[in-house]
Amino acid sequence: MRVKFLKLTEKTRRLLLVIIALLSGMYFLYTVRIVLPLFILAFVLAYLLNPLVTNLEKRGFVRSLAILIVYASVLGGIVLGVIYAFPIIAKEIDKFSQMLPALIMQMQETLNNFYENYQRVQIPESLRQVIDDTINNIEQFLIATLDAIAEKALGILSGLIIILISPILAFYILKDRNLLGERIMELFPISFRRELSHLWKEIDRVLTKFIRGHLLIAFLVGLMMAIGFSIIGLPFAILLGIIVGIFDLIPYFGPILGILPAIVIALLESPVKALYVLLLMILVQQIETNILSPKILGESVGLHPLTVIFVVLAGGHLFGLLGLLLAVPFTAVARIVANYWVDRVVN
Repeated sequence: MRVKFLKLTEKTRRLLLVIIALLSGMYFLYTVRIVLPLFILAFVLAYLLNPLVTNLEKRGFVRSLAILIVYASVLGGIVLGVIYAFPIIAKEIDKFSQMLPALIMQMQETLNNFYENYQRVQIPESLRQVIDDTINNIEQFLIATLDAIAEKALGILSGLIIILISPILAFYILKDRNLLGERIMELFPISFRRELSHLWKEIDRVLTKFIRGHLLIAFLVGLMMAIGFSIIGLPFAILLGIIVGIFDLIPYFGPILGILPAIVIALLESPVKALYVLLLMILVQQIETNILSPKILGESVGLHPLTVIFVVLAGGHLFGLLGLLLAVPFTAVARIVANYWVDRVVN
């Protein structure tokens, strides 16, 4: 009995040390969150490009040369995209920035006309006050949304700096991938390294499914929405499609947030066009839910929908947009690690 008690105490001590280490790591990441986007993008790039680099390495290429070949291929694709697609996107952004003051004035005029028409309706004063406050809140929200879009457009320079530096960091991550893995393994006792390797394979499976799968689905959703916007004659179709695709990376709330700019712009033209936008979103979401996600993602990351909603809201509150994007994969990895320690340490 005494030996068993000491063994259980040792397991409990190790579990407490792991929990303290995880909490300390989370606190450290929170304190340095301002630089996280740069390194996270670098790790994502390295993670996405590593299969291509490894494939070339197996064919006899030196790893550094394989990385340069992959970089050159990706850069060539980006150059083609810049040559053919960027001028169209830049033109839409420029047109949108020029039309933004007129859009805000048109929005205010539309809301004022609605307000004047509804004032003629005989309703109780208490209910009228509630409606007045609601209309005012909606007006302020819509105007603030457009202003925020314009302000974010001015912050593109800082985003470009991150985009330009992250491939350099990704190069070193890819080049020293094995060395980094060995250094990380050395932090753990030898007896744990084999099990840790199995644990990483499970984490790699989940991350592969989530990162690559969701990026592909978001691209297809953005493409379908851009084509649909063009068909119904919505202005800034490509730009709005890109916005929808980016926000589609956020589970549950992303499609709603991504479609709001398109609905606002459509409402300024006609309620019928806004209805078309809404129907288009429903159609694309059905395709995503019933066709794309089952084919590309397969099984889910193993999280209950309520858990996903909770961690997305918590991530957005703590880390903003970055938290919204990373909450689900981080929680999925944390679940795998927690299950491992419960099975191996506690039991």
